[in-house]
Amino acid sequence: MQNEVMSVELNSKSFLFRLSPTGTSEQWGLKYYDPDTGEYKLASQDAQLNVEFELGDLPGISDNARRALISKQQAVFIVEMEECTSGDWRFWQNGISLSSEQDAQDYNLTAEVQSSGKTLVLTIDNVLRNTALPGDMFDTIDFRFVAVRLNNSAGQLNEIFYSQDPRVGVRRNKPG
Repeated sequence: MQNEVMSVELNSKSFLFRLSPTGTSEQWGLKYYDPDTGEYKLASQDAQLNVEFELGDLPGISDNARRALISKQQAVFIVEMEECTSGDWRFWQNGISLSSEQDAQDYNLTAEVQSSGKTLVLTIDNVLRNTALPGDMFDTIDFRFVAVRLNNSAGQLNEIFYSQDPRVGVRRNKPG
């Protein structure tokens, strides 16, 4: 899945992932769902998940209608926390921590934790065409997953861990 390009055309697209956190600095085991095989596959640690937003050429629509369609296109990343033998893990707070300041004027990123902390829903929408980037480049969103390992033993504190940095790249293609 090294820098695989996924695309969002007219409306929205959902992508499924599973995450196996660890209490060490080793890879957390982010897996993506491959619809061609019906299986989850391990994403390499240095992979960037690129999402291409494309509206295409829609002759006869107004600029206002085009802007409205662009604002409604979205990519949804659904990340499930796998059951781990090393403890009861949950996403903590909003489930991610941004690694650096992002170009927020070119897209919206929202994170929501659901299912008692076991599911993270990342939504990227309102992706605008970043004119500062060359045509084959993606605007990179760097973040870390944030999880808490609950301790059931009396007197022990819950522990918070940060993953290695996954990266998501977004861009909008010019209409054809």
